[in-house]
Amino acid sequence: MVMLFGLVFRGISFEFRAHTTGSRTLWNWAFGLGSIVTAFSQGMMLGRFIQGGPLQPPPFGQTFTISLFPLLCGLAMIAGYSLLGAAWLVYKTDGTTQTFAREVSRSVWLLTMATFVVACVWTPLSVGEVARRWFGFPQALLFLGPAAALIAAAVVFRRSIWNSANDARLLRLAVLMTCSAFAGFAGTIWPYAVPYRLPIADAAADPVTLRFVLVGIVVVLPIVVAYQLYAYRAFAGKVREDAFTYEAPIVPRAVHARRVQR
Repeated sequence: MVMLFGLVFRGISFEFRAHTTGSRTLWNWAFGLGSIVTAFSQGMMLGRFIQGGPLQPPPFGQTFTISLFPLLCGLAMIAGYSLLGAAWLVYKTDGTTQTFAREVSRSVWLLTMATFVVACVWTPLSVGEVARRWFGFPQALLFLGPAAALIAAAVVFRRSIWNSANDARLLRLAVLMTCSAFAGFAGTIWPYAVPYRLPIADAAADPVTLRFVLVGIVVVLPIVVAYQLYAYRAFAGKVREDAFTYEAPIVPRAVHARRVQR
């Protein structure tokens, strides 16, 4: 519920900010805090999921305790999303905005790698099943590829923050880091739906329901993919500072001249 409220504030803050006259700062904060709360909540749920603890809150009247590991995962998720966002800004903008994004990417890279290293050390020490999977043979071979890809991408990302002429490079490396991390996570909990308790085969719905869901996916998934491809194509290219600003559009001189002639 906390995550959903964060998503709600992320969604409504754009519209309210666009129509308000005296409280834009309030809606700026609403969007920022909503984003942080959403990412932190996802990270906390991920941490509880990896630990294999109960995902539901305790019965009414009992104390709800939060361990430090989910808090660490929440911080790591904020850092990871910030890294992706900074890389996206480098790719989509130029000028002072891009310089700001490069500076932010350097800081959030350090935070992302620090929290990731601590989580990788903490997890096998606190969860025995994870230690057996990560360091046992031949299970450990499954994690060598994602680990090597993540480390290599992180090193190249750090060197490319200020030294790369290709603005899309940071975004590609950030996406590779994210995919490698989640590939390692998937290998860690496979084949459990509820880690180390309930396998996916036992948690699956009945065959009739699965066939119904499959038909829906076959119909809906191509539509979603087509929409995403169209959206990225429609908004392709950089957002130039000389075209408009965040506060109000600035009409280029050539466009203004054509309007005057008309």
